[in-house]
Formats: sequence, structure tokens, C-alpha cells
Amino acid sequence: MKLTVTTLASCVAALLALGLVMLYSATMTRHGADYLLTQMLWCGLGLVAAAIAAKLDYRLLAKVAIPAYFGAVLLLALVFVQGKEANGAKRWLDFGVRFQPSEFAKLALIVFLAWYGARYARHMPKFWRGMILPGGLAGVVMGLVFLEPDVGTTILIGAVTCVMLLVAGIRWK
Repeated sequence: MKLTVTTLASCVAALLALGLVMLYSATMTRHGADYLLTQMLWCGLGLVAAAIAAKLDYRLLAKVAIPAYFGAVLLLALVFVQGKEANGAKRWLDFGVRFQPSEFAKLALIVFLAWYGARYARHMPKFWRGMILPGGLAGVVMGLVFLEPDVGTTILIGAVTCVMLLVAGIRWK
């Protein structure tokens, strides 16, 4: 286990370092070190968030799975009402901070499907409870993301949903 964690941490550190070098070399003539410093700040915040997440008990996520799912659906629907358009697509919400609800929806759906698969593990081989119900709930998220339009994120959500349902125990047939 210790070797695995060390290997993973080393790979992440190497990719971060390589990404920072590439970013600096691509932007140094036009923007100096501005982008590099901003990216280093975000890398640091991400590493702190990852360390906090690693220390938290994962079972706490089960308590927020359903509210997170419905919150994600609400935010995705809110994009159509007061979303900001950029490059011909309405994908952004702006509440002082601009963000894409589809990014939150990806995480919320993963947590929800993991909770669903664990809670209803004995029903997963059944067609209705194992595939149609969770697939339909994932389909709501995919449909809202597709209408933004964001085809790439829709495909990613669909692929992750299929893999998660297969791991949870749905039948191949």
C-alpha cells in the first residue's frame, strides 16, 4: 500500500511539474510568469483540498449523495434561466464567481451512483432497479448537459455511468 501511494504521489508531482514547465514556456514571452504563478496557486489549493479529502471519512458522502444530485440537477436547469453564454453555448453561472454546473454535476453523479450501488447492491442485477432507474437518473443529468450544448461532457458522464453500473453489479446482458 505504501509503495502504491508513493508511486501515485510521484506521478502526480511529475505531471504537475511538467505542466507548469510547459505552461511557463508557452506563455513566458507574452505574459511573463503571471500564468505560472496563478497555476501554482491553483495547484497548491488543489493539493490542500486533496489532502483534506484524503483525511475525511468517505462514508460522510453517503449523507450528501441525494442532496448533491438534486442540487446538481437544479444548477444545470438554472443555466437555462440565467446562464451566461460564451462561444455559442450557455454553460456558465455567475454568482460573483463564474463556474460550470456540469463540473459539479459530474462529481455529484459519481457520489450518487456509488451510494445507489452500495445501498441497493442486491437489486443491481435486476433490469429495472439495476439499470433503468439509475440510468434514467444519470440520463437527466446527461440530457441537461447535452442541451447546453456540451457533447464531450455528456459522453464522459455516460461512460462513467456505464462503468460504475457495471462495477456495481448490473448484468452484461
